[in-house]
Amino acid sequence: SGPRCEYCADGYLTKSDGTCVDDCRLASVSCNGHAPAPVRDATTGACTCNCFTGFEGTKCERCREPQYVGYPACEANTCTTAASCNNHGIGTGGVPGSCNCLCQKQYTGLRCDACAV
Repeated sequence: SGPRCEYCADGYLTKSDGTCVDDCRLASVSCNGHAPAPVRDATTGACTCNCFTGFEGTKCERCREPQYVGYPACEANTCTTAASCNNHGIGTGGVPGSCNCLCQKQYTGLRCDACAV
């Protein structure tokens, strides 16, 4: 921050070489806002996050897939292989409000509801 970017922004410390590093104080910086508060590991010094439900990663930087999708919101994935894919799916994916079935070899269609040619 600063008029000439000469200071580290809030949540960062200035190292001796002038670079800015996470100071492990702000969840918005250390955990992308997806954890209550960061914690510094007493042994390693690493900043760790106890991510909110639906998030994962060292900085809560991604969704806990396949149960949650659509980072940064990470909403529950309502798509399930059995119910949504007519019991012919081998997996699912997609964004909140939609469902993409990955079908068994002999099936096709958005919901694995047609025979593959």
